[in-house]
Amino acid sequence: MTVEFSCKAHHSKAEKVGAKYQCRLEADVKDSYGSRLDFGILSATKEWKTFKQTLGSADNISEFLKAVNSSQHPSYKLLWAQNNPVSGYDSGDNLMIDNILITLQK
Repeated sequence: MTVEFSCKAHHSKAEKVGAKYQCRLEADVKDSYGSRLDFGILSATKEWKTFKQTLGSADNISEFLKAVNSSQHPSYKLLWAQNNPVSGYDSGDNLMIDNILITLQK
């Protein structure tokens, strides 16, 4: 399976663009964060860029698979979160996401 999307940062003050974001896939199970599939850190820029990664290359895959296999029909959520302490958040930080494509490979 491959996850692909386009992303770009936006801030009301152009000189402040550049927040870092974590991207992860979680099964909708009890400890979804503990069993997340972690795609790593995105450094958002002013320009659109494409993110593409296979699930097999993400971190924490064994815990993710255990969670998926223990649930009969899990649903999933694709999440983006700032990758710094809450005290470092800026109310003007925005991450724009477009063209989300999740592909199953044989």
